[in-house]
Amino acid sequence: MGSGLLDRYEIKWSGQAAPVYLYLNMYDKDELKAPVGFTIKK
Repeated sequence: MGSGLLDRYEIKWSGQAAPVYLYLNMYDKDELKAPVGFTIKK
């Protein structure tokens, strides 16, 4: 089909200069990975 849903999440914490934006496709069936500096909690 060539289309899908992409969710955008804004991540911020105290002392942070600028927010981090994560773009996630919850329907992708590939290996689960985390951006550098983040971890995955199962």
